[in-house]
Amino acid sequence: MNARQFPVHGAGLGLRRSFLDAAAERSLASVGFWEVAPENWIGIGGRLGRQFRGMTESEIDALMASFGFANCNRRTALENMIKDHTT
Repeated sequence: MNARQFPVHGAGLGLRRSFLDAAAERSLASVGFWEVAPENWIGIGGRLGRQFRGMTESEIDALMASFGFANCNRRTALENMIKDHTT
């Protein structure tokens, strides 16, 4: 896959539970992308789970809009994005 098909720009940061409060208080725009290890977040609930979902859902909504899927539900949009970029 070349940079034209999947451009990544900026600096990324590994998302850790200890970062959530600081990330919620600041603009996320300064971080180019978050690296998320699924095993650290699957099944997490409570305050941390709500914060994590809030961060990821806003990013997913922005990604969907950038691909022209702003009026689709998330599952349909993500399935279409994956299909469009893997075939």
